[in-house]
Amino acid sequence: MKKLIFLIIGLLLFSCSSIKRKGNYENGLRYLNLDKEIKDVVREYRKIYKKEVVLLGFRNRVNSKSKEYYVQRISNMSTIYDSYISFYSSIDGIPVIISSKKDGFIKPNKYSNNFIQKLAKYMNDDMLLEAIQMDEFNGYKGISITYIDVPVTNHAEVWRVKNETIYKKWKKGLWSEKVLIENLDIDLMKFYRVIKGGIDIRKNKKLKDKS
Repeated sequence: MKKLIFLIIGLLLFSCSSIKRKGNYENGLRYLNLDKEIKDVVREYRKIYKKEVVLLGFRNRVNSKSKEYYVQRISNMSTIYDSYISFYSSIDGIPVIISSKKDGFIKPNKYSNNFIQKLAKYMNDDMLLEAIQMDEFNGYKGISITYIDVPVTNHAEVWRVKNETIYKKWKKGLWSEKVLIENLDIDLMKFYRVIKGGIDIRKNKKLKDKS
């Protein structure tokens, strides 16, 4: 199994990270029923990417009369941690992720195991590690995280939809259009998962107490 190993010096990643409140984080992860027009757009988009997870980034509230949103395939599990999301849905049994700044966001710790497992069926699970353990590099002791190799995917096409008109091959991405907000304060170490039987130093209570 091909692996990538990075050494993280120190134990700072175990410390608590303050997340900027960009919305109503107290909401749990809610399922949202999408209307027929949006479902039809997603189905049309999936003719390109088949059975893959699609992210919808809304300019206004999801139920706004002035409906403008962007459509893009997302391939890596880390996207839902690196960026803020608001809701999730499902079209033809395949998950759809929804981001709407004006509807508020949720904390990643609200993601259920069931939700993650559903996504993992259709995404590159770059949040699943082989090991998190102590290591040494050039005389420095620290924490090494061993990634399981995941496929590399090409950049996905972006669609802009405004008042039911589709603009395909939109040049700007969801981050550039500011309908998907990067979570700069995320501490990924808290959310990595380790395969069954793998080493996970985070389970060592003494190390946690020192952080």
